[in-house]
Amino acid sequence: MRKLLRILPLFFLPLFATATHQVSGYIYFKHMTGLTYQVTLYNYTNGDPPTDGKCGTDADRDTMRIWYGDGTSDVLVRSNGTVIDQGGYPGGVTVCDCRKINIYTNSPDGVSGGHTYPGAGTYHIWIDDQDRMKDIINIPNSVSEDFYLFTSITIGFAGEDISTPVITHPLACEYACTGQCYYYNLGAYSPTGDSISYALGDCLCAPGYVSPVEYGVDPAGGYKLPPGSTIDSTGTLKWCQPVTPGIYNFSIRIVSYKHTVISGTSYSLPIDTMDVELEIIVNSACTTQDPVITGPDDTCVVAGSVLDLRYTAKDTNGHSLTMSAACQSFTAVPPSTFTTTGSDPIHGQFIWSTNCSDVRNSPYQLTVKATDIDFPIYDSVSVYKTTLIHIVPPAPTGLTAKVLGNSVYLHWDTSVCPEVSGYQIYRAPGCVKFTPGYCETGVPLSSGYTYIGSTNNVDSVSFIDYSVIPGLNYSYLVIAEFPLPDGSLSFASNDTCVLVRRNLPLLINVSVDSTDKNDGKIYVRWIKPLADSGYLDTVKLSAPYTYKLYRAVGMNSTSFNTLICTVHSTFFGSTIDTAYKDTGLNTVNNSYRYKLDFYYNDSLPIGTSSAPPASSIFLDTKPGNERINLSWASNVPWNDSTYSIYRRGPGASAFNLLATVPGSVHNYTDSGITNAKTFCYYIKSTSFYADPSIFHPLYDSSEEQCNSPKDTTPPCKPALMVLAECNTFSDSLIWNNPDHFCPNTDDIEYYNILYSPTVNGDMQTIQTITNVNDTIFVNSNLSSVAGCYAVLAVDSAGNVSFLNTVCVDNCPQYTLPNVFTPNGDGQDDFFTPILPYRYIKNIDINIYNRWGQVMFHTNNPMINWDGKDQTSHGECPDGVYYYICTVNEIRVTGVQPVVLKGFLQLIR
Repeated sequence: MRKLLRILPLFFLPLFATATHQVSGYIYFKHMTGLTYQVTLYNYTNGDPPTDGKCGTDADRDTMRIWYGDGTSDVLVRSNGTVIDQGGYPGGVTVCDCRKINIYTNSPDGVSGGHTYPGAGTYHIWIDDQDRMKDIINIPNSVSEDFYLFTSITIGFAGEDISTPVITHPLACEYACTGQCYYYNLGAYSPTGDSISYALGDCLCAPGYVSPVEYGVDPAGGYKLPPGSTIDSTGTLKWCQPVTPGIYNFSIRIVSYKHTVISGTSYSLPIDTMDVELEIIVNSACTTQDPVITGPDDTCVVAGSVLDLRYTAKDTNGHSLTMSAACQSFTAVPPSTFTTTGSDPIHGQFIWSTNCSDVRNSPYQLTVKATDIDFPIYDSVSVYKTTLIHIVPPAPTGLTAKVLGNSVYLHWDTSVCPEVSGYQIYRAPGCVKFTPGYCETGVPLSSGYTYIGSTNNVDSVSFIDYSVIPGLNYSYLVIAEFPLPDGSLSFASNDTCVLVRRNLPLLINVSVDSTDKNDGKIYVRWIKPLADSGYLDTVKLSAPYTYKLYRAVGMNSTSFNTLICTVHSTFFGSTIDTAYKDTGLNTVNNSYRYKLDFYYNDSLPIGTSSAPPASSIFLDTKPGNERINLSWASNVPWNDSTYSIYRRGPGASAFNLLATVPGSVHNYTDSGITNAKTFCYYIKSTSFYADPSIFHPLYDSSEEQCNSPKDTTPPCKPALMVLAECNTFSDSLIWNNPDHFCPNTDDIEYYNILYSPTVNGDMQTIQTITNVNDTIFVNSNLSSVAGCYAVLAVDSAGNVSFLNTVCVDNCPQYTLPNVFTPNGDGQDDFFTPILPYRYIKNIDINIYNRWGQVMFHTNNPMINWDGKDQTSHGECPDGVYYYICTVNEIRVTGVQPVVLKGFLQLIR
């Protein structure tokens, strides 16, 4: 039966041999409900004029079968055009000349019918018709090839709301001219707001006459894309090499990407691929040139604004023009409009009154088309202008910030967009102005602001920031966000800056006074809180007051386990000691961090009870060649405006200022100093709080660190070349002296030659060369020239260059003769390899007679078969023998087997 299905259609081929019907088309999917989809075939056909000059209908299709990719199919009825006599079916609609558009659908009203899929998965939907247009230039013998279209969709991971792009420009009645660039744009958009991409593909046919056919294939003759054709990201096809007049077919693949959220992460995943086939008719050279169209490029508009875009097209030959536009916005509520005035030049005006429901991450694509209409249709020329329109949410307005004790209360106006799902709050230290770039939504990291929290609905328009530090300025921004998976972000709100005054004591100094491993000293100082109105209420929070100072080891440690100082005050205004010198520390190896707690009534903490912790500055030094690299860090609540680097040179008794760098810099290189000499350093910071009531500047010092510069820079790798001399069993190494080409190397002392017989083997030193100008080495008398070599350059400080391995291989040689004469005359009495052979570890050879019996076997590379049966020891008769020989060659990658097969003639 299967064979019959393959053969039966061949009997019908003559019936279709002269039909020229299928021109172009695509399959469109629209989600209805659940797993049910409306499927529509848009099919362009040709009816060649018969003798009476009217368009023919011999090959018309009232129905078309479509396969859904789940093992089922439907016969779709043509649904457009007026009803014709044959069966009462609509007859399609003529587009131009004899080109007709036919629409077949499984749900004419878009409500009932449709196709329901069994579940999640990827489905390949297709149609196949044996009545393709004849004489297509880039499809050899096109009338004998099937017309095959497909659309594939993926249901499940992104939900079931999947609809393929809408095509607005016809796929037929497109004409190009030889010697002139041709342009075409599908005018496609995604009705569900998905992103789409374009690519040129191959027109397909069915892989055979077995039904059902699941996937199209390239035909045997090959469907070649015409040379010089490209398609850009906006879907504009450009073809600048039409040479031969005639009919051409192009296949454009449109892939849709849906925004979705998986495990809290947003992705853009491909959900459908639509195969669109386009017919282009190329005529001889036209007498007109392309019109010129101008208008805006990409544009950005805030939802709620009116977008007004103007376009102008002019024909270089003074011919009349038409202008049209395609965009999803024409289906919006309210829809956009496009009106034209004039003919040459012709002016187009696009107006769209946007609203919040139009907001989305992906832009709307507006495609404006201008066409010369002063020529016959087959001489018409069209050009396109594409504008990407970004509709973004409006920025939150009315942001205010108010300090409440040691927190900041933020409030802003409710967004005018009810679709908003919440707001994101950002903060920056200091008073920071942020000006977004063109169409820059959200708050980029480069702004200096960081995310600190969010609210979860459109009416949640307040936020309290508890993580502020008294004495500092803070700036805030708020943005609105739309629900996922789209997740559109608004422009940033107005910024606002506040100063958090202090209702807690503040640390103002953590400075190393003495550097020692056992008795290092650090000076710690703080200031009392403000007792002004709105800060510390000394009536409500009555005396006595207590300060407790804690210490932790490590710059970022939170283990404040050591209480080192307690200070009591009977009255707030009492004079108390607000400084403490911490002793017995290892300031050579450690940084220390301090926390200050504040209590009233001896037991109850005030607010969060703790002032912001602060650490000492810790300096690290690393030696280099005639340099020492310094780096330092601290963890403090104040702002470091500058760092001063102090140095004490060899034999000096005092430190001197070496350099001053901005507070944002935490490293410095002291260069041009003498190797092996000792240099000592410390860092001094100049700092301040934003609160003007806190005296400034503040000064803190790091510990002292001493080090000696030394040459730690390895020499550059010698450039090595290895020549394997197979005939002389030697390897020649040639390299260059790094002193001659490397700027950081001038003191090479010697070279070490390293060798391994195999790749990735252990490298062993086989030679040391102390004459640095001797850059040639010959490794001779080798049993194998295969191996890997490296030359290491060693300088006067003992620094060794990085490994630069070069491997060479053997040239194995093992050849067997095809005849030998074991007759005892002393010549060719043994079957042996042709000498010399080389770089062979061993062999495995079997020699067979004509009946497949083994006459001889050995692992000896010399073989030495004397022509006798190895089992019976009798002489083998004259004749042809067959051998299979596995030769184990010695290679740089190890022993590699090579199989030799052949015949040999035994002659006595």
